[in-house]
Order: sequence, then C-alpha cells, then structure tokens
Amino acid sequence: MARLRQHETYQNSLILPRTPLRWIGCMTLLERAVCGKAVSMMRYEQTINMRIGIDARMMGAENTRGIGRYIEEMIHAMLEFLHEDETLVLFERAPENSPIQNERVEHVQADMPWYGWQEQIQLPKIIQSAHIDILWVPHWNIPIGYRGPLVVTIHDLLLINQKHSTKISTRHPIFFYVKYLAFRIVLYFATKKANRLFPPTETIREEIMYFSPETKTKLTVTGEGLGHIAPSAKRLFDEPYLLYVGSAYPHKRLDLALSAWQEISQKHPSLHFLIAGEKDLFMKRYMERVKNQSLSHIHFLDAISDAELAAYMSHAEGLVFPSEYEGFGLPPLEALLCGTPAVVADIPVMKEVLPKEGVFFFHKGNVNDMIRMIESVLLHGQNEEEMQRAAHEIRQRHTWHKAASCVLTAMRGLLKKEDVHDEKKGKTRRDADMEKDERQSRTGTPA
Repeated sequence: MARLRQHETYQNSLILPRTPLRWIGCMTLLERAVCGKAVSMMRYEQTINMRIGIDARMMGAENTRGIGRYIEEMIHAMLEFLHEDETLVLFERAPENSPIQNERVEHVQADMPWYGWQEQIQLPKIIQSAHIDILWVPHWNIPIGYRGPLVVTIHDLLLINQKHSTKISTRHPIFFYVKYLAFRIVLYFATKKANRLFPPTETIREEIMYFSPETKTKLTVTGEGLGHIAPSAKRLFDEPYLLYVGSAYPHKRLDLALSAWQEISQKHPSLHFLIAGEKDLFMKRYMERVKNQSLSHIHFLDAISDAELAAYMSHAEGLVFPSEYEGFGLPPLEALLCGTPAVVADIPVMKEVLPKEGVFFFHKGNVNDMIRMIESVLLHGQNEEEMQRAAHEIRQRHTWHKAASCVLTAMRGLLKKEDVHDEKKGKTRRDADMEKDERQSRTGTPA
C-alpha cells in the first residue's frame, strides 16, 4: 500500500513522548499510529510514495526482442508517466548492466533463471525485502509465494494451444511433461491470484476467458507498441528477395513457406528467400531439409540487429508470415512501417492488429492460397500511398505510451481501492511488513 512518509515536521508538531516507551520497543508503533491519525484528522498535505515492483529478469542486452524488449520499452514509457511520488523497483539478474538508468528507478538483484524452482522459493523473499506496494509480472511465471497486490501480463496461451511448439518439447518426454505440468500450475495461480490481467489483444483476452471464465472482470487489453523501426536506405542484399522473420517453432509454419517456395522459385528464378531467425534445433531441421531437397536461393541469416532488420525489411519484395498462432505478431507490422507489403495467414489476432492496406491475407495452412497472394505481391508491387496510410495507422494505434499508461492506470486504481480498505485497519501492507521486520530484529526469531 501507499505509505505516509514520516517527516520530522509531523512528529515535532505532535509533541510525542520520547521515553520510556522507546526503551521497551513500543514507541515506533505508537508514533506511526498517532501520527497517521493526526495527519488524517488535520488534513495535512500528504506525500505518498508508491513503490511499483517489476520482475525485469528477462530484460537485458542479450534479450533484444520478445519479452525482454517488451519489458524495456514498457519501463521507458512508464517513466514518462510516473507521478512525483512513484518509484519503479526493478528485480533484475544483473542490475549493474541494466539498460534502464534513471533516478526514479531502484535496482534489486534477483539473479535466478525464469521458469525454475528458484523463482518460486527465493524470489518472493527478495520481493518482500524491497517493501513494494504492488508487483507487475510481465509474463505468466509469477512467484506463487508472493503476497500482495499483483498484476500480470499474459502475452498468449501458446503452451495451452500449441504445447509442442516450444523448446521444451525437444527434451525427453518425461522432462517435458513435468515442465508442462509446472507451467499449467503456475498459469492457474497467475489467473487466480492476480488482481488484474493484461492481454495484448482482444483475441488473447477471449482465449484467457475461455481457459479461466472467472477472469472476465480482471482482464484489460493493453495493446503493445513497436520499436523505432523505419525505412532504411541501406541495402544488405543486392538481388530481389522475399523475407521471413521469426523463430522456426512448428506453429510458425515455416514448413508451409518452404513448400510455397518450391513453386515460387521455379516461376521467379532470380528471386531469393531470406530467413532471419535463431538457429536453434527447430531452425537447424529446416536448414537440413533445404539441403536435402536442394532448394535453391534460400539464405539463413545469423542473428541480426535492429538496424539490419530495418534494412532487410525495407528492400524486400514482401514479408512472408504464415504463423498460425500469435499473441500480437510484430514482423508484419514492422514490415509495413518499412514500406513492405506482408503476406499473412488470416488468423484472428493478425486481422485485429493489422491495417487493411498493405496486407495480403491467405487462408491459414493453405499453401496454394499462400502462393496466390505471394504472386499478387510480386505482380503488383508496392503502392506507396497505401503503404504510407498503413504505416500511419500503425503508429497511431500501437504505441508503448498507450500500453504503459493503461498498466499504470490500472495499478493506481487497484492501490487506491486497497488504500481505502486498509485505512479502516489503520495501517498499510508495507507498515505491516516493516512491523514484522522490527519484531524479527528485536527478538531474533521469525514473526
């Protein structure tokens, strides 16, 4: 809860006794109770400090896309909306290397991997010691032991809908199912314990409600933003090419794109196909397939920077995005911002987030329809006016400022309700935590 700062001016104006109560360890509690009552009765102007905890362990230099990038962009946007009495408390694996440096931010080390037992055993203790008022977990992997106001972002339910479309599915079946069961348990508690749930789209909101109907009143669609990607004059590949950007997980349907390429490449012998994505086990399987089938003019790119991504996007004939499951779907949006049309599977979430112009939808999983849309892009090319209108719409609809403002507003509203509830008790949750710490320090035993 938001806690009253105990300024000396308040204490001096109340002429509180200094002895002998302090000697027997009671004065701290009495001062807090009397001072709080006096300030409320006399309507002093209060200075409130709301401490917002954020699980930022996924953020860092090695996590430039995905959830890591999401956390970093959201924090930067939040800092522009913070009130003078609000502080962000970031729980990070390596605070000394944090990409966020601001006087309104506190850094707390929580050097433990996500999705492991340590985040369930050790993380709640670290969070409690920071005396935060509310915790935002930007993924479903909440620390179940945390006690306090909690808000959670759930980007998608991939592991519910496509449970074999993750890295963990490549492990031994027993290990996979143990981890999968742990995921289901943590996700269950995330939906039950969270005071607010933040899906990025209406499509994911509907999925969460189907998974857990009682969450209906907790859900607030926040949207997401995009990075600072823009058209680039730099050309990194001289020949004409189609582009694929993303992972090679099964739900991404890169296999469908390669099947389409077999026909496209015969009709367009000078065209190339560039594939940009992490070279993990899934991607290496496709690399082996390309080699075995002697598919020509396919190039697997190494990890690329944001600047390289903009360059590749800007000069592609079109982006191919056959994914059959997404929470938001960044690559087509980024392509449109770079003036490149996108060939996209007609799944609900992509129809929700994408503009009508500059996009060529094909029936999900239909390779012939996909080929037809690619041919249409290659035949008609880019309509500059349409692409400009599409980019403008995207910039207006999808911003980090809107997403951050939505999350902050929800947290403030939640804490306001909690404050009203706790005011009747005469103390805030952080007061109770500090009293517990004081008892432990005096007695040397757990409270």
